[in-house]
Amino acid sequence: MFGNLEHAEFRHALMWKVFGMFTGAPARDWNGETLKLYGDLQKAGQVKQENEDAKRPINTKPSHALAAYTGTYRHPAWGDVTVALESGALVLRIGSAASGIGRLEHWHHNIFRARMGVGYEGWEKFGFRAAANGTIDSLAIYGDIYTRVTPAGPTKI
Repeated sequence: MFGNLEHAEFRHALMWKVFGMFTGAPARDWNGETLKLYGDLQKAGQVKQENEDAKRPINTKPSHALAAYTGTYRHPAWGDVTVALESGALVLRIGSAASGIGRLEHWHHNIFRARMGVGYEGWEKFGFRAAANGTIDSLAIYGDIYTRVTPAGPTKI
């Protein structure tokens, strides 16, 4: 079977169809319902992104050279993430799966964004934080704070 849409959730429609067949539930157009559900979610995500883009501060730049953001950051429950400078851009790695890799783009000030993995989930934002001495010492990911465990990179530019 083939799906001609990006990130088509055919597997869910098929699963619900099979469950319905085995339980004797009335027939439903699970394929149509799933298509509408995910289409509506995609549209809502696009509107949300457009609203965020409209609020974005313009003409800002990172407060540090990109190398200053590199290193390993640790959370006591979630473990380590790494930020590396590759081909002139920051790359974030959360775990070892491809879905946990994203190329960071500067958003504003010390906030960067990335499409993790293949980008189905849209843009995610990552906030670097500076210590009192000005060096980058932590990273906020999905509301959790990861503390830097490797030496800081170059100081403020």
